[in-house]
Amino acid sequence: MGWTRAELKEKAKGALKANYWWCVLTAFILSLLSGGNSRSNVSSEDINALKDMDFNALASSGAAGLSGDINSLSELIQANSKFLGTMLIFGGFIVLFAMIIGIAVTVFLVYPLQVGGSNFFLINREGTKPTAGELLSCFRREGYLNCCWTMFKKDAFIFLWSLLFVIPGIIKAYEYRMVSYLLAEDPTMDSREALTRSREMMYGHKWDAFVLDLSFIGWNFLSALTFGILGIFYVAPYQYATNAELYAVLCGRGKTSSYYGDNDGYTSTYSEI
Repeated sequence: MGWTRAELKEKAKGALKANYWWCVLTAFILSLLSGGNSRSNVSSEDINALKDMDFNALASSGAAGLSGDINSLSELIQANSKFLGTMLIFGGFIVLFAMIIGIAVTVFLVYPLQVGGSNFFLINREGTKPTAGELLSCFRREGYLNCCWTMFKKDAFIFLWSLLFVIPGIIKAYEYRMVSYLLAEDPTMDSREALTRSREMMYGHKWDAFVLDLSFIGWNFLSALTFGILGIFYVAPYQYATNAELYAVLCGRGKTSSYYGDNDGYTSTYSEI
C-alpha cells in the first residue's frame, strides 16, 4: 500500500489540532518514559577553568607522586583484602537488585503505558478526543500481562540483534515498530502473532519509515534550540500522531475505524525472529 510523508503529516496535524492539549500531555509522558536526551552538565566556566590549568605542571607533579601512591594503595588493599572482598560482593548484590527493580518497572509499568499511549493516538485520530487517561487503558483491560510479555520480547529481540552489529538492531526496531499499536487494539494478541504481523506490515516500508523519521530532524533541531520547549508543545505529539497515521495506513483503513483483528483473509506463519 502506497503512502506519502506529506499525507501522513497532514492527517496528523489535523488530529493534533482537534485535541491539542491532551495530545501534548500524553506525548510528554511518553517522552519521559522513553528517556529523552540528557544534557551535558559541563558549563562554560568549567571549560574556561580547564583552559587556564597548567597541565605540564600537573603532569610532572603527578608523575613524581604516582609511584608512592601505587605502593600505598597496594598496602591498603593487602591489609583490608577481606573487607574489600565483602564490600565488592555486597556492592554486586546491590547492583543486581537495582537492575532487577529497573527491569520490573520497565516491564510492568513502562511497557503498558507505552501501549496505552499508542491506544490514545489511535483513538485520537478517529476524532473522539480521548484524555490522557487512555495511558492506563492497558491496566484496565484483559491481556495486561500479555502486553508486558510481548513488549519485553520485542525489545529483547531488538537488543539481541543489536549485539551482532548496530544495523541489524535498527532494522529489527523498524520491523517491530507496530507491535504497541497491535496490542493497543487487541491486548490479548499472541506475542508471536503480534511480532509477525508487525514485521509483515512493515515489509517494504522500513526505508520509507526511516525517511519519515529523518524528516523530523529539522523540528528536533529547533526543539533543541528552544531547550526542549518546542518538542514538548509540538514536535513530540506531532511525531506520535504521525506514527499512528502510519499504522492506520498500513492496516489499509485510512481515516475509517475498522478493527485490524478482523483479518480479512490475513494469514500468518508465526515466525518470531
